[in-house]
Amino acid sequence: MTQTPAVTFNYIAWVARYPGLAAVDSDFAQLLFNEASLYCANVLGIVCDVNTLSALLNMLTAHLAYLNAPQLNGQPNTAGTSAPPSQVGRVSNASEGSVTVAFDMPNQPQGAAWYQQTQPGAAFWAATARFRTFRYVPGAPMQPAFPTLGSAPWPIGPRVFTVR
Repeated sequence: MTQTPAVTFNYIAWVARYPGLAAVDSDFAQLLFNEASLYCANVLGIVCDVNTLSALLNMLTAHLAYLNAPQLNGQPNTAGTSAPPSQVGRVSNASEGSVTVAFDMPNQPQGAAWYQQTQPGAAFWAATARFRTFRYVPGAPMQPAFPTLGSAPWPIGPRVFTVR
């Protein structure tokens, strides 16, 4: 059973939000949007607001575009017209001679590493925190399965069931 996508990709709005990715043509951006839908389902469900879902999918599309910046449209990006992947995290080490800079993002779960590679990916990870957590609401205390057989919460003794 296929579901109709809740969000349609709007290239003009996406480029307005991520102007550093203006060199990404609309066809390639549409492919990235389709790929982003593999990571964040393009249906209303856990995310129940169309505007929120659109923003999340646009973040993921930008994340994928930054990850694929060296090979835009299947060709090496030698023109320098696209922004390279941006650095994310705090500077953990820096040197001056021969320029070395190291970044880290401490205290992050392992699942966040792929998203934390770009600013839109880190924004997606932060924005979806509320969808990755849950609140436990305890149910009623356990009741006996067969109240007439005693007070144990499970059947007592062997049972024989006939399957017909």
